Amino acid sequence: MPTYLLFSHRFYPQRGGVESFTKNLANALVEDGNRVCVITSKIGKVEEFEFLENGVEIFRVPCYSLLSGRLPLSKHGGQFRRLLNEAADKKPDRVLVNTRLFPLSIDGLEFAKSLNIPAVVLDHGSAHLTFGNAFVDTFVERYEHLITKKVKSYGPVFAGISEKSVRWLGHFGIETEYVIPNAIDAEAYRRIASDRDFHEEAGSSKIVAYVGRLAPEKGCNELLKAARSFESNGSIKFLLAGDGMLRKSLEEKAPRNVMLLGALDQSDISSLLQQSSVFCLPSRSEGFCTSLLEAGACGVPSIITDVGGATELIPEPSVGWILPSGESGALVNALNNCLNLPDGDRRQMGRRAQKIVESEYNWKKSVAALEAVYDQF
Repeated sequence: MPTYLLFSHRFYPQRGGVESFTKNLANALVEDGNRVCVITSKIGKVEEFEFLENGVEIFRVPCYSLLSGRLPLSKHGGQFRRLLNEAADKKPDRVLVNTRLFPLSIDGLEFAKSLNIPAVVLDHGSAHLTFGNAFVDTFVERYEHLITKKVKSYGPVFAGISEKSVRWLGHFGIETEYVIPNAIDAEAYRRIASDRDFHEEAGSSKIVAYVGRLAPEKGCNELLKAARSFESNGSIKFLLAGDGMLRKSLEEKAPRNVMLLGALDQSDISSLLQQSSVFCLPSRSEGFCTSLLEAGACGVPSIITDVGGATELIPEPSVGWILPSGESGALVNALNNCLNLPDGDRRQMGRRAQKIVESEYNWKKSVAALEAVYDQF
């Protein structure tokens, strides 16, 4: 069986979609009989080298941790070279680079080139990154084009984490047909639910759940605007799980029907989703949203903008709601349509979403898709 080397700019114990995907893919590859090493950035007080319980080996290279660790820049010194040499001693057969947007992505492609190892770049986006500031976003867009040009110069095979990601790569002149989708072990995710009672905490019978970073691009401000339309209805509460740059401002302006729960562990998130009437994510850009998969796994219908993974998991209106934008008026309409449904009809929608997740978006299928790409070399 081959040895995989996965490059990811962030990894466990950091949280996020790419981090979660990389860890779960590594676990699935090991279960399939492969050896897996992860090369990531050393952010915070973590070990330089670590074995996970299942045998996944983690190499954390030194970096400058910018933007609170969201933009790590590799320190190319003796320690960096030593760790990559140790990774090379594992005799890797395949290199997977998660995202094309970070300096460590270039390091991964340079590593693969030096050892003549086939490299695949898996894109996790479906639109330009945004910080909600037009001036800053202009520079971010230029950065994306520049680093993508550099990534392309290595001639890797590209894949997208969703059909929308594949189409988005075309914006950079990259043509590919390969999709390596995000996935979830739905049954296991439901089982880890904590015994936390969110209905009691919220004092409501209907919960609108949001799970994700509290950042401008996630649509948190628009969700709060929509929540104000339901403020007079004491039976409906909006529970936001996550942390981020908007936490303080959201706390200051949140209406009384909104609760900011902070960062929750996975057992609490599973419990929250299983108790929710609807999951709502008005995000501007997602490659293939992990929390959308989690909501589907828990049998809760979703209201989501037309981002990566949305049309795959919600192929028709009987499964959920896909909005053309996260504008608050559209959110209010969709929330009214959902929350006014009889409970049985809403649960039926959730069961349809759950069936799609369980049958189509499990890790066995994602590993098969990954291996199919390498089979082309």
